[in-house]
Amino acid sequence: MKKLFLFIVLVALFAQVRVLRAQDESCKGYIGLTVGPAFMTGELKDFFNTGVEFSVNFGYLFIPHVGIQSSIFGTSFPVKENSSTTLGLTGLLVGPLFSTATTTGKIEFDFRPAIGFASGSATMNEQSTTTKSTTLALGLGGSLRWNCWRRISLSANLDYYYGKPKDDSAQKVEMDLSSFGISVGINYRFGISKK
Repeated sequence: MKKLFLFIVLVALFAQVRVLRAQDESCKGYIGLTVGPAFMTGELKDFFNTGVEFSVNFGYLFIPHVGIQSSIFGTSFPVKENSSTTLGLTGLLVGPLFSTATTTGKIEFDFRPAIGFASGSATMNEQSTTTKSTTLALGLGGSLRWNCWRRISLSANLDYYYGKPKDDSAQKVEMDLSSFGISVGINYRFGISKK
């Protein structure tokens, strides 16, 4: 995992050097919604079917190519033997934002490493609960944003979430609910100015 993380960071930094931002207009930030399928990658993956992930994302560039981002996210995976029972993560992540764009500014790529906290969430018989304890959560994501209108962009996203919350039993068993997801989203762009 550490080698993969280092490789992705190096690729993103290399891309920062090679790709120029739009010359006519710049955008300072965005806020958006994403949703898509998710695949559990943790120790419990054999017990769950393909699930769903969603997130509310915020990004703001302080200087060209570099800023800060945050994400409120959630995942949910149905149990194979009982699809009405689901298990997942909900949490908040914060981290740096590295962004590049094509020379026309129509396509932007974001790299989003993040750290935060999460809780386990479960739904049984249509009743939802969350674990009382929170756990360290890590996120690693990339987005390709298409600025189809001045204020609106569409995005395709890849996200990896890592978290091992403890259940509420006396034994406090850790549940590896790490996952990888592919999602699409819509974003509102703000802070647009002429260069």
